[in-house]
Parts: sequence; C-alpha cells; structure tokens
Amino acid sequence: MAEFSGTWTTGTSGDGTNTYTQAQASGFFAVLAACSGFEGVAPGYLSELLCAANGANSVRVSPGGGVVDGKVHTSSANVDVNIPSAVGGGNTRIDRLVLRAVWASYTVRITRIAGTDAASPTAPAITQTSGTTYDISLCTVLVTTAGAVTVTDARVWAATGAHGLADGILAATAAGRAKMADLFIITDKILDDQITQAKIGPSAVGTTELTDDAVTAAKIGTMVPALLGRQGGSASNWLTQGTNNYTSGINARVQCGSISSGTAQAVVTFPVAFSDKPIVLVTGIGCTPFLNVLGAVTATQATIDNPAGGAFSAFWIAIGPE
Repeated sequence: MAEFSGTWTTGTSGDGTNTYTQAQASGFFAVLAACSGFEGVAPGYLSELLCAANGANSVRVSPGGGVVDGKVHTSSANVDVNIPSAVGGGNTRIDRLVLRAVWASYTVRITRIAGTDAASPTAPAITQTSGTTYDISLCTVLVTTAGAVTVTDARVWAATGAHGLADGILAATAAGRAKMADLFIITDKILDDQITQAKIGPSAVGTTELTDDAVTAAKIGTMVPALLGRQGGSASNWLTQGTNNYTSGINARVQCGSISSGTAQAVVTFPVAFSDKPIVLVTGIGCTPFLNVLGAVTATQATIDNPAGGAFSAFWIAIGPE
C-alpha cells in the first residue's frame, strides 16, 4: 500500500482495521522526526509530496509524508490523481489537492477537491474540522477543456524556521533549500542594502570572504585618518598649484620614513606607489635642518636635496592619492 496513516483507534475500515507493522511504525517516526512544526508536509522526507503535471488530465504526487491534525501520513510511491477536463466554452477550473484526514474512514489520503468551471475560476476552500474532516493543502491545479493542467505548489510545511517561510524569503522547498549556503542565507534572495551592519554583528564576516579591494579607505571611515579637503590645481596631481577646493572622493594614502645619505642628494622610493604625484614634506635631523624636495617628484619616488652640500639625515612624509 503506497499510502498509510495513523494512529487510529481500532476500527472496521481504513487504516484502523489492522495493527501497525514494524515498517509502518518506522515510517511514522521518520515523518515526525522531519517535522518541527504542528502540521503539514514533512520537509526532507522522501520527495516531500511534490505535485507535478503528468500529461493530460493527470497530476502526479511524489512520495512523502506529513502530519494532518495530529495524524501521521506516509506515501511510499507516486500517486497519480485524475483531473477531469473543464466543461463549457471558454471555461477553465481550479481544483485543489490536499492531504485529507477522515475520522469516519480512519484514513489520511491524497484527495482532490473539485473547483467550479468558470471563465475566471477560483480555487476551492479546504475543510479543517478536527475529529471529522481535516485538510492540508498540497497544490492547486488549473485545467482547461482540453485537459491541459497547470500545477501550482501550495504545500503547507510542518516546520519552523527556513522550511516554514515562503519562497523568496528563505526557500521552503527541496529545490529552494539546495540554494541555501551554510547558516541558511540564500544569496540570490537578498536585496541590495537589505542587510545592515547592525544586523550582522561582530565577527560575522571574515576577511577571507572579502574580495580584493572590496573594502576601501573611504568605506572604513574613522578607522583611518580622514582627509576632508585639499586645495590645488589638479584633481589627480597633488603637486599642481591652485586654489580649487577638492572635498569629495578623496582617497588619500599617507607614507613616511627616515633616510640617511652620504651625499647632498638622495632618492626616496615610496613603499607603495601613488596613483599620481603626491605632496612630499621633509625635515632634517641634527645639523641639517634645511632640506629641499626637488621638483621631479613622481608617483613612485622623490629626490631630497641638501642645499648646504654634504651628507645629511632626514625624516620625510608623503601624502597623495591612492
């Protein structure tokens, strides 16, 4: 038997006529173990009662199980449900497939609820009367007068958390869960700016998860010295004289060092190249307080000159564009 349900008191019909076998009891416990909510389809159990079109006038419900108002249902094989064609020119109809518990027959079975033929049909309602008849929705089926069927998933999940949320928030289907990475985040379901720093919390993102240049000095803010403005004659070459104010988009790089030279001139090569010419400041150490920076500054180096001649020592600092 593909479908079986329990537990019922001993009865004269349905699944209450016989004692349960070891295999049937194991199936019940497997369904219950897959469920973390009150009732609905058991997530992750067999093929989760997935409904799909099976040619004209037919819908196939895959193996799975669920809980219907406290009654456990299992289905170990495909169940094909006949969907009669709609009647009337221009009409279609929407039927609904459910798991239906019926106390009079001691059964939970996949059941078709017929809709009404109409030009603009609506899906029929389910019944949820505990102790008499109780339905859990599986899908809706639009059928034409030619018998063509269109199936829409309408499963209710016996789960909380990721399984219990609608698709588009976190996936509720087996196919949707396959999209989910560790920690149950679906990257293609997250809108830009939907996750904020306050929601992430400390240490939630590691440096190995960031691509090169994903974080810039401008995005870090107060963690590095902020350069709020600059005057000059060029937006890129910081050596160009002028009175233009540049107050936005300033990604500055600051580098410094000390140097000792046995001659009157020495070339400083910056540890990291600037994107254009930086401003270079120099001050002498000890007996050589007055030093010059020659005009041939590049994005990669600067020449320091001692106008008094002879050896010198100095500190230097360079500020320029990243």
